[in-house]
Amino acid sequence: MMNISCKSAPAAQFLTSQWQDWDWEAEVEVAIGSHLITSRNGYYHHGIYLGEYRVVHYSGLCAGLHAGPVEIQTLQRFASGQRLWVESARQVRFEREEVIRRALSRVGENQYRLLTNNCEHFCNWCLYGESRSDQVRNFTAHPFAVLRLLLQALPGLLQRTATA
Repeated sequence: MMNISCKSAPAAQFLTSQWQDWDWEAEVEVAIGSHLITSRNGYYHHGIYLGEYRVVHYSGLCAGLHAGPVEIQTLQRFASGQRLWVESARQVRFEREEVIRRALSRVGENQYRLLTNNCEHFCNWCLYGESRSDQVRNFTAHPFAVLRLLLQALPGLLQRTATA
């Protein structure tokens, strides 16, 4: 069994949250319905843990420049070789089974919109009944941050599109 330690957030926009570091080498025991977050090129990707090493998430731009649907993936594929955190700061509005039900009800949905319906909007809707994204709010409050994000993410997006 692994020890999961609480840590400070990896980025300024999450300073009020507590995070738990995921140890890939150890046996994992995380509650179903947990809010998982992993780092990508310049942003954070969000998903809901289903148990049995599976995650439901809005795949969005994870596979390249073409937006993907809400889908179920393995935990390791979701993390994509990056560090993984469990967000635990906010009180979840719904019971864990209801979080899972809400997440699964949207599997196959293909209405991804970076600014209005992304992976973070999806997770917040599942957990709190609020479709919102702190990342979008922070980026739109600082327009140059959006440009920096695009410049950081573009090489990875182009590479994934070319190999798809």
